[in-house]
Amino acid sequence: MSGLEQISSPAALVNENIVKENIRKTLSLVAKPELLWPHIKTHKTAEIIKLCIEKGIEHFKCATLAEAELLAKTGAKYILLAQQPVGPKIKILANLALKYPKVQFAAVIDTFSIAKEIIKTDSKIHLFIDLNVGMNRTGVNPEQLETLLLDLNLIPNCNNIQGIHAYDGHVHDSDLNVKAKEAEKAYLIAEVSRKKAEEVLQKKICIVMGGSPPYSLHSKRPELICSPGTFVFWDKNYADANPEQNLGCAFKLLTRVISKPQADLICCDLGHKSIAAENPINKRVYFLDDPDLEPISQSEEHLVLKNKSSKIYEIGDILIGTPHHICPTVALYDSLHILDSENNYTGKKWAVAARHRS
Repeated sequence: MSGLEQISSPAALVNENIVKENIRKTLSLVAKPELLWPHIKTHKTAEIIKLCIEKGIEHFKCATLAEAELLAKTGAKYILLAQQPVGPKIKILANLALKYPKVQFAAVIDTFSIAKEIIKTDSKIHLFIDLNVGMNRTGVNPEQLETLLLDLNLIPNCNNIQGIHAYDGHVHDSDLNVKAKEAEKAYLIAEVSRKKAEEVLQKKICIVMGGSPPYSLHSKRPELICSPGTFVFWDKNYADANPEQNLGCAFKLLTRVISKPQADLICCDLGHKSIAAENPINKRVYFLDDPDLEPISQSEEHLVLKNKSSKIYEIGDILIGTPHHICPTVALYDSLHILDSENNYTGKKWAVAARHRS
């Protein structure tokens, strides 16, 4: 790695070639680009959206309205907001649809009153029924689906419902056989619900499902739309749990030794504000070039490591870490420093443009 001495730490590094290869591998699993709707919650960058569009991907998913606007500005043709909009978000979504008339906006819903309000505000916004297939986070329960459908049918000119959104984030077992069984279980719930919805609505609708761990299993199902997001960067957690996907970890963290409080301890500038800290201390960052560095404590701006090897670190030395959980880590940075195929710094930076809420 060269050129890293120019970068102030802590910093986010991204290997552009690995990103491109991850997109290629993921796209190769689906029958056609129309069946891959990547979620941009992981990267939040215009450059990666453009890389996907160059490969024929026009449909995307997002979690926030800032992500939705970034997609619209960058050239996406279809944008599915995968969180039911409530409060002022409904009007903001409608305003985005007015501002970008060439883009088709859509939103997930699991509540009749929200669907009615969206249609009242902008009748052109598509709706996807958010279905609870076992995640137990959002979505209408399958046994309550028919009631919701019948209520929706009472709304005058309600032709907006385009599909079932069935997020299966609970399907992430590292045992491929177990994961396949859980994915099949979730899919069958969604498929039965889709058929029920088509009976009530008297129209064909699609299914959007398949988070990063199970999408490769769902990609084999004809016409099912997969929507992984983490695949562009990948992380240590998913790499260990999903080896069958053979994706590369494109994202790394640069940190420096800032102090040596004891002979066997070093402190670097990788605190809670620089890496996702929701996991235990031993599952936040991995220094793959020196596995004998053991994280023992962390605070807002500091990470203390126990040095269990004979290697001696000096103040200012650079360490390269791989995060356990990539998505909230990326959101902590304003920009990404881009590396070439040899992991040398190119001098390019990509803005994490949608890391803010608006």
